[in-house]
Amino acid sequence: MAMLMLLRRMKVEGATVHGFRSTFRDWASEVVNAPREVAEMSNNVPLFLTSVLISG
Repeated sequence: MAMLMLLRRMKVEGATVHGFRSTFRDWASEVVNAPREVAEMSNNVPLFLTSVLISG
């Protein structure tokens, strides 16, 4: 919901956040080797905490 609200505040048209969670989970798993549970959990915390969670 936060990403969608950001797009709205930025007045971005024709874009959606559908698939963002799945894409992030895939990236976290493939690039930083984060366990699926950690990547999933990091979708529910503020962005500045995400790097802490996936970097170990």
